[in-house]
Amino acid sequence: MEPLTYPIMLAILCMWERERGVPATREGTPANNVTFSHSSLSSLIQGFALLSLSVSPTNTDASSYQKPSSGRALLFFSALYIVALGHGSFQPISLTYGADQFDVPGDKTTFFNLYLGLTNFGMVISSTVIAYFENNGSWALGFWMCTVAAVISFLILLAGVPISQQYRPGGNFLSRIAQVVVAAFLKCRVAAPSNSNELYEIPHDISAIRGSRKILHSENFRWLDKAAVITGNDVLQTNLSDRWRLCTVTQVEEVKCVCRLLPFWVCAVFFNAILLQMSTLFTEQGDMMDNHFGTFRIPPASMNLFNVLTVTLASPIYSWIVAPCIRWYRRDGKDITSLQRMGVGLVVSMVAMSVAALVEMKRLRQEAKQESQEIPVSMSIFWLVPQYVLQGFAQVLFVCGHMDFNYSQSPDAMRSFGSCLALSSLAVGSFLSTLLVSIVTDLTIQGGNVGWIPEDLNQGHLDYFYWLLVGVLGCTLFAFLICAHWYTYIQVENWQLDDSEEQ
Repeated sequence: MEPLTYPIMLAILCMWERERGVPATREGTPANNVTFSHSSLSSLIQGFALLSLSVSPTNTDASSYQKPSSGRALLFFSALYIVALGHGSFQPISLTYGADQFDVPGDKTTFFNLYLGLTNFGMVISSTVIAYFENNGSWALGFWMCTVAAVISFLILLAGVPISQQYRPGGNFLSRIAQVVVAAFLKCRVAAPSNSNELYEIPHDISAIRGSRKILHSENFRWLDKAAVITGNDVLQTNLSDRWRLCTVTQVEEVKCVCRLLPFWVCAVFFNAILLQMSTLFTEQGDMMDNHFGTFRIPPASMNLFNVLTVTLASPIYSWIVAPCIRWYRRDGKDITSLQRMGVGLVVSMVAMSVAALVEMKRLRQEAKQESQEIPVSMSIFWLVPQYVLQGFAQVLFVCGHMDFNYSQSPDAMRSFGSCLALSSLAVGSFLSTLLVSIVTDLTIQGGNVGWIPEDLNQGHLDYFYWLLVGVLGCTLFAFLICAHWYTYIQVENWQLDDSEEQ
C-alpha cells in the first residue's frame, strides 16, 4: 500500500511547494517540508497505535480461533491505510528536507546514498527482530515496537528543526504549468523568435517566482517559448501582467524541466517493475529448491535479506570508497554523473536477470534428471544469492542516481515534486510488474499449454520469462541512452542568498 501513496503526494505537492531562499520563521508560516514531515510521522504513530489496539489481546491458540468482530476488522484496515499514507508521504518529503541541508552537490549525493542504505537497514531490523516476535504470535508487541520507533523519530525531528535549514511554502507550480500551456496555445500562430533575448523576462535579479533563481533559456521544446513572446495585445490589454497570456522565461523553463524528466521516469518505471520480481518470482524459484542449511530450513522469502544487506552495505561503501577512487582516477575531482550511475545500474540489473535465467535453466535441467517429479530438486537455494546481490548493487546505482538526478535537475521551487516523482516510479512499476506477469501468462497458456509461469514451476519455463525481462531492460537501456545523449541540463543564474534570507 505504501507505493500507492506516492501519486497522492504528487497531487498534494502540486498545491503546495516550497521556495528556495525564503526561510520559515517561528512567527510565520511553518516550512513546507517540516509540516509534511510532522504530519507524516504523526500518521505513523497513530496508525501503529491503532494497529496495536486492533490486535490486542492476541489469541495465539489456533484451535480456539475466533473471527474478529466487524468493528475490530474496520479498525485494523483503517490503521493499515493510515500507516501506508504516513510512510509513503514521509519518504519523499524527508528526502528533500534532508538534501536541503547540504550546499555542496557531492554532499547531497552522499546523503542520497546513506538515505537508501539506512532505509534498508531499518528493513533488516523489521524483518528480523520485529518479525521474530510477530511470528511467535506477539503481533501487538511488534506493532507497539513500531509505535515507539515512530515516536522516537518524531522527537528527533523536533529536536533538529530549530537548527535546520527550512523554506516556506511556495506557490502553486501546477497553476504555473497550466499558465504556460494556455499561453502557448493562445499564441500557437505566433512565431517564436530565434533570439532568446526577445522573450519576456523580468529585469530584476530575482525571477518572478519569488525566492527562486532565474532559469536560463534552453533550445528544446521551442513551441513552449511562444508563451513568453510579447505581442501587442499583451502590452495594451494586460500591461504584461496576465500570466495566462504572457509567461516569463523562467516559468516556461520550469515546464521544460518537467518534460525532460518524464522520459527518465518512464525508464525508472520499467527498472522498478523488473526489480520487484525479487519479492515474487525469485521467492517462487527458491521454493522449488533445497532450502536446508544443516538442520535449519530457510524460508524462501528470507533470501531477500541478501538484497537488503547488499544495499545497506554498498550505499556507504560507494560514497566513502568507490566515489573517492573514481575522483582520483579521473584526476578532475569529479564523480560520475547521475545519468552515468543510472545507466550502469540498468546494465547490472540486466546481468542479474541473466544470472537468474541461467540458474533457472540449470535447475530445470537438474530437475529433469530426477526419477520422479515428486522428489524435490537437490539444487541449493544459495544459488539464488548472486542474483539478489547483483540487484542490490543495481538499486544503489540506479535508485540513488535517479533521486540525485531528479533533485538536481528540478527547478528551485519544484524540488519536492522531483523527489516524489522519482519515488512514484516504484508505484507505477509495481502495477507494470503485475501486468507483465499477467500478459505473459495469458499469452503462453493458449493452445492448452501450461505456460511459462505455472503454479508448478517444474512444468513451466520461468527462464524464458527472465530472458524476456533481460530484453525489456535492454530496450529500456537503449531508450535511456538516447534520452541521456540529447538531455539538456538545467542552467540557472548565479544567485546567493544574503544573510537576512538564511536561517
